[in-house]
Amino acid sequence: MNKNIIRFFTICMLAGLVAGLPAQTTRRGTTFQLSVTANVRANVLVQSRDNRSFSPIKGTTNLNVALPAGTYTIEISAPGYPAQSRVVVMDRNRAENFTFQTQRRSAGAQLNITSNVNGARVDISGPRSISGTAPFRMELPQGSYTVSVSAPGYSSQTQTVNLQRNENLHFNLQQPLATIQVIIPNESLNRTINNAMSQISIYDNGILMNSTVFTIQPGQHTIQVRSGGFATQSTIIAEAGRTYTIRPILSLIIE
Repeated sequence: MNKNIIRFFTICMLAGLVAGLPAQTTRRGTTFQLSVTANVRANVLVQSRDNRSFSPIKGTTNLNVALPAGTYTIEISAPGYPAQSRVVVMDRNRAENFTFQTQRRSAGAQLNITSNVNGARVDISGPRSISGTAPFRMELPQGSYTVSVSAPGYSSQTQTVNLQRNENLHFNLQQPLATIQVIIPNESLNRTINNAMSQISIYDNGILMNSTVFTIQPGQHTIQVRSGGFATQSTIIAEAGRTYTIRPILSLIIE
């Protein structure tokens, strides 16, 4: 009889100890499924926040991996987008979706550039810098641009444009002018006349010039010096940027 009583009390004590233990919500060794997706292909890094012995998991979307219960950090990145991270508690299967926002493109407008010199070099500086040749056409972000056009044998030109809508720019490149300088030697002037130079006229291709120094377009020119009943002339092929000095000489040849 005493033995039965002892057994009864022993069983009750063991039952009380078991009842006093905390309830376990997750069985040891249980794993849960983590799914990581994104709207673009991205790199994924999963790290444990409470288990130092856990080896980080690397992969790409779409990633599916089994993880022990615990807290984890998910880091995800894609070229051209800001990186994202998220903390998750793995106490059940989880599906984590990341959305990368495409950066909004700034509004643009079309810039058309033409020139009287086909193939002239075009240099554009501004929110976007680029080079090309005329005729040039491209859509560029809105903003202020400096456009330079140049070609061998021509003076370069520059224009500034505030590109807010489609714009057309035309560059009329000019060849550098040649300079003509006519010098009348003093010994050739009639000293008996006051202001003898006023009696001398200079013509370029038949057009009267108002000065002894003037500019002309590159190319063929006939320069003529007239005074009373005398005239002398010469034809030259003027080159861009050059200065030509002409000295008419009046002399006597005695035979």
